Amino acid sequence: DLLAVLPGATIDANGTAMNPIVFTSKEAAPDRQDWGGVIISGNATVNCGGMGTTCVGEGDTGSYGGMADDDNSGTMRYVRIEFGGKKINATDELNGLALQGVGSGTTLDYIHVHKSGDDGFEFFGGTVDAKHIIATGIGDDSFDWTFGWRGRVQYAIAQQHADAGDQGIEADNNEDDDPAQPRSNPIWSNMTLIGSPDSTSSDIGILLREGTGGQIWNTVVFAFNEFGLDIDDAETFNNANATAGNLAIANSVMCNATNFKDDMDDVFAASAFFTDSTAFPGNVGNMAIDTFPTCNLGIGTDATNETAPNFTPDMSSMLGSGGQVPTSADNFFDTVTFRGAVEPGMQGAAGGAWWTWTSFP
Repeated sequence: DLLAVLPGATIDANGTAMNPIVFTSKEAAPDRQDWGGVIISGNATVNCGGMGTTCVGEGDTGSYGGMADDDNSGTMRYVRIEFGGKKINATDELNGLALQGVGSGTTLDYIHVHKSGDDGFEFFGGTVDAKHIIATGIGDDSFDWTFGWRGRVQYAIAQQHADAGDQGIEADNNEDDDPAQPRSNPIWSNMTLIGSPDSTSSDIGILLREGTGGQIWNTVVFAFNEFGLDIDDAETFNNANATAGNLAIANSVMCNATNFKDDMDDVFAASAFFTDSTAFPGNVGNMAIDTFPTCNLGIGTDATNETAPNFTPDMSSMLGSGGQVPTSADNFFDTVTFRGAVEPGMQGAAGGAWWTWTSFP
């Protein structure tokens, strides 16, 4: 079972904070992979075969992609998708919410994916934007992108669980053609990525690879067991060098078991990319704090609580300042100065705790 919205069709899922729309399992004891999840396909550009071509959708959902970057696939607001991500076969595993060639005319706001068997949110090309998104207890990567996605996201929370999970972000351009155009180049602002400190599967907070571009602003990467940041593949390093300037992280904070994965064959160290704003002028205002759990960010142990989390930092948290609006952005992004997804100390729907509308079964 899955819900597929095909190119040319639209979804109208308008819930409220008090009455969200819930896509869920029919099992008495629900768990990951009980059903397929939600797949939305549109007509925006993708790079799986060159500009203007189409890709083959997950779950036998047909082709997607085209030339309409402003394509509208409808609205999802106050929606929870839980216990999806069913495995079809060894090479085809569905996600909680798959966005395939979805265009910027689509509205995605206040969406929670919980306990998906594969990725939480996966962006397959396109230009779709999103605000206020949450991924918890995901079986693989919380947020994943590939095939030339160029959207924008503000306010995103990922919380990994001890029994499963992989990367907080796994970012690709095209694994078969790293320089493919249009290149993946999203802008993210105000993220909080929370690993599971008691899990052997809570791997890397941010993995940038396969030629991706992009900007990550005002982000906190916290409590991952292996690494906070890893950069792989020659084309990704080409994007990240100071001359190209196609890949940047700014005003962000790392505090993990080990903050950086620096390999011998890397063109430059991930640690230098994050901390050296002279060599990488776009990477300003970053802080790497050694090491979890001794860092004091005002994020309590409740942030890793799997059934009753609290993602709001303390009022006195250092995360309350140091953020800024992405410099290359337009009016999509709210003007805020805090770092992370949630303003410290703010509670209630009208405050910084925008995530309290959802639940964590």
